[in-house]
Amino acid sequence: MKTETTLKRIEKIAKKKDDENWAFRTFLKGCDLSRAEIDARVHQLTEEVSAQIDCTKCANCCKQISPVLDQADVVHFAGGLEISLSEFKDGYLSPAEDAPTKQIFNQRPCPFLQDDRCTKLRSQHAHVRRRSARERAELLQKWIY
Repeated sequence: MKTETTLKRIEKIAKKKDDENWAFRTFLKGCDLSRAEIDARVHQLTEEVSAQIDCTKCANCCKQISPVLDQADVVHFAGGLEISLSEFKDGYLSPAEDAPTKQIFNQRPCPFLQDDRCTKLRSQHAHVRRRSARERAELLQKWIY
């Protein structure tokens, strides 16, 4: 099955299947699989789908999602920009609401996105290198609850 990658079509499909998607979420809340088992299956599907997507043709994640950066990501990104940690934090970051020890970019789209391309590709933090915000451990909680 070919993965749909046209954003406008994806949006239409999502709207059309809204009731079906809510029914599936309800099913997941009550099924006998553990959160870890569901997360493992979702991560596997995410990898399969991500392999079919050319991020340089879309950049939607960089436009719509606020990636969560841990301290290692912040250090890596600041080093890639050749600025101090405090300059990077003060200029680009805000505390993440659901993760007080982590940071998010203070604006969307990502301040390093230009013409749907990352201008700092070599200094991308781990979250972007993994291609997806969905790979966080809290995946199931964010999607279902």
